[in-house]
Amino acid sequence: MLNFDPHRWLAERGTDAAPEISRLAALAGAHPKNENSSSAISAANPAKAANANVRLAPTATLRQWHRHLSALDDLDPPAGYELNWWAQAVRDAWWIYENFASRAVRDGWSAHDLFGVLPWHHGWGGLCDRLRGARNLKMEGPKAIWSSWGVRDWTCAGAGDNLKTSGATLIWELEPKRP
Repeated sequence: MLNFDPHRWLAERGTDAAPEISRLAALAGAHPKNENSSSAISAANPAKAANANVRLAPTATLRQWHRHLSALDDLDPPAGYELNWWAQAVRDAWWIYENFASRAVRDGWSAHDLFGVLPWHHGWGGLCDRLRGARNLKMEGPKAIWSSWGVRDWTCAGAGDNLKTSGATLIWELEPKRP
């Protein structure tokens, strides 16, 4: 279980993590021109890129996600979606939010990484679309690993950027059912 300590986070927020991050990036030999990423952050200064996430207000992000998830009805799927898939995706979204969201925000996971849905291909979206009821999720920094029925799967923070460019939408932005 991940525990978010806001006091510790505020204390660490003021520290300068730039030298450590730049040293790690140099050791890893990270060359952004070789990475398959659509990130708008230039890797010329990896320390600046890492600190860009710290400037976000995690509590505001979590409140926003909570507000959007609270509006979902797991028994009322959007038009074109099966009830079984919809109910499971909403339950998975809530489970992710309740157990992993605070740490995921701090580790750089976006809403599309966690709650993105590819409307034309179920199971290929964000984490809530791919989990399919699995409750053995392990999230360590930018990587999430789980297995379902003996099949192991994984995704990582930043994958939602590619999903967004592919036309993914957030689970709470799906078209409502028309009466």
